[in-house]
Amino acid sequence: LKYFNIQDFRVSNQYSRIFVSTDELEKAERIVSAFVPGVKSISKTIKCPSELEEIKNVIEKQLLNEIQTHSSFAVRVKRVGTHPFTSMELAAEIGSFILEKCSNKQLKVDLTSPEYTLFIEVREKDAYLFHAKEEGLGGLPVGCQGRVLILVEGKKEDLVNILKMYQRG
Repeated sequence: LKYFNIQDFRVSNQYSRIFVSTDELEKAERIVSAFVPGVKSISKTIKCPSELEEIKNVIEKQLLNEIQTHSSFAVRVKRVGTHPFTSMELAAEIGSFILEKCSNKQLKVDLTSPEYTLFIEVREKDAYLFHAKEEGLGGLPVGCQGRVLILVEGKKEDLVNILKMYQRG
């Protein structure tokens, strides 16, 4: 990110997730998705405390209008750590909350092929809410497969092959 002139950012690693906080979110998203191997997907999240009422407040204030523009939805929950609720209980509670708040919109729950999916990841004392997953470069993280020497002849195929090797770690 520094190479692309993003100066103010913070990166933290939690289990299988890497969190990047910056004011230049759009630019950081483009950079990471195009140039960082090992990243399967990227999601812009809303972070809040993991208490049920806090999650409901965020949904009501920031996501409810977007959910209402669809006719079907699903709530998918993942948890890391110990909480007073299971993933299924939280998903059911949030789904009921959304149906109650959108009772005039005729929304329905569709767990097979919803038009809108709300993802909630609860990690210890924090919850992360998001609804979209953008594709990342994928592959393996750089350095996990050792070092490689590349001889380049100046052909177009050289760049393609370098990128494919880059993706392989």
